[in-house]
Amino acid sequence: MNEEKKKIIVGLFTPYLSENMGERFDEEYIKMQIEDFGYQRSNFNGTKHILTDKYEVRLDKPHDFISRGPNDLVLSIHGSTENGEEDVRGLRGSGLIMARFSIFYGGPSQYTGNYPEESGYALDFPKDIGAVKALLTNDQMLDALVLREETKIRDAVENLNSTLNQPVLITDYLTKALRNEK
Repeated sequence: MNEEKKKIIVGLFTPYLSENMGERFDEEYIKMQIEDFGYQRSNFNGTKHILTDKYEVRLDKPHDFISRGPNDLVLSIHGSTENGEEDVRGLRGSGLIMARFSIFYGGPSQYTGNYPEESGYALDFPKDIGAVKALLTNDQMLDALVLREETKIRDAVENLNSTLNQPVLITDYLTKALRNEK
């Protein structure tokens, strides 16, 4: 019997995860984005969903909104630009689990001086598309996010990290995000 996959939505609200910069910028600008800011051409541009054994992970992007708001998302991944951090700070208290995808991984934003947990990021990703793909294809991680149980999220991140070159970091804000009901 073919079991139907559970549909969930993950927000990818940074162009480094969701855009093909070649559609808007010249090669010199793109080269600078690659060298200075870690842009990777192979991202989620053009990808609408990811299938795992248990889930259809639908991707919500700035130019392709499918959610009605934070309550529809199990996770939202943002950059660490001043505008990105402002968006995240505006969602603090919503219960949404937000992750940072940034060259400032592991430290404060050089734009604002804020550490990820100060802005409202519960997770901190290395600027590596592979780390995000690994999370979005990991049913244990997706189960933990859907259940919103801190111990399960921490265990799933620990297991996920055993497969990554650089670990996904959990910030102190995770506990606060989970306290707020969605």
